[in-house]
Amino acid sequence: RSLMSKLKSKGYGLTKLKGTYPEGGKEAKEDSFFVVDLQDNGNLLKDLKKFGAEFEQDSILFIPKGAINGEGEKAFVLGTNPLFLRAS
Repeated sequence: RSLMSKLKSKGYGLTKLKGTYPEGGKEAKEDSFFVVDLQDNGNLLKDLKKFGAEFEQDSILFIPKGAINGEGEKAFVLGTNPLFLRAS
């Protein structure tokens, strides 16, 4: 709830969904958010990195604007958990 509140306070649109993530050789189910920069302020990646670290998420999946249409950058996974990053 705290993460959802912080994302909404930044003006982002959220859709809650069930995601999966490989953990310990298994696929773990987890609550996830699809986050959209409704105001197109350009801070989404920076904020997701910050919140990913703050909420100890191992990573985020980021899809840059236009990537779905095959324009510009491609989607990528970014590690955000400092403890996880130090161990790798």
